[in-house]
Amino acid sequence: MQMAESAQLDYVIRTGLMRDMLSRGYSFVNTSQLVRFARPVRLFSRVAVASQVIYADDKCAYFHHVFTVGTLLHAEVFVKMKFKKGRLTIAPSQLLGSFAGPKPALLQHWDDTLAAAPQDLHA
Repeated sequence: MQMAESAQLDYVIRTGLMRDMLSRGYSFVNTSQLVRFARPVRLFSRVAVASQVIYADDKCAYFHHVFTVGTLLHAEVFVKMKFKKGRLTIAPSQLLGSFAGPKPALLQHWDDTLAAAPQDLHA
């Protein structure tokens, strides 16, 4: 999970989003992560991470991080995140532009699962 957050930070720096975020006083917070591990990463392996924003709606942007060693897939991490200015949620379109088309089915199923989960897991 730490590597996914580092990859996300790297993405916002490399794409220039960080400059825009800082100039507007925005930050981001991850609200959920979905992980699929394909195989373990051996100690001292060189891991490549490819990151992209695959969808955004009025409140959240959805990142996809692919972790590979050589040509082999080792993990995929989907991250649902919000841009924030204090307590205010900023529409991702203000920084990323709009995303045409319906939400991909995987993301809709994920959101449906989150919505069905108990809000207080200690109840």
